[in-house]
Amino acid sequence: MSTFATVTDNELEGIVLIVPSDVGGKTAAVKSGYRGQFFWHVAGHNNADWDAEFYFEGDHLKPGETGRVKVKLLGNLIGLGRTTGMPKGRQFCLREGSRVVAVGVISNSKYDFGGPSGSLSHRLRTNETP
Repeated sequence: MSTFATVTDNELEGIVLIVPSDVGGKTAAVKSGYRGQFFWHVAGHNNADWDAEFYFEGDHLKPGETGRVKVKLLGNLIGLGRTTGMPKGRQFCLREGSRVVAVGVISNSKYDFGGPSGSLSHRLRTNETP
């Protein structure tokens, strides 16, 4: 099985907090290879998809812990990343159904565009390409 240290084909890196169980989060640790629902807001729309795998530094995080994470986008999330951008500083969460189990922020991205000057609408107006 892949681990945080061995994963090199990830699209995103971030810092994530596993929501403590006393505020509705998980009761057990989240382990590398986790496939929760990746949820973020882009281009004025909320987007959620199951097609992402998460690899945690130390290979697991317990509720209430914060740590680094590598995110491998799968399926249609790769296409969305390429077209809409997933810039550094963008917030995201991991959900299980409607329950938020982790919150995070992107610290490194293969698709680091989509902010104010790199937004899709800006690139279309100026003919920029990512």
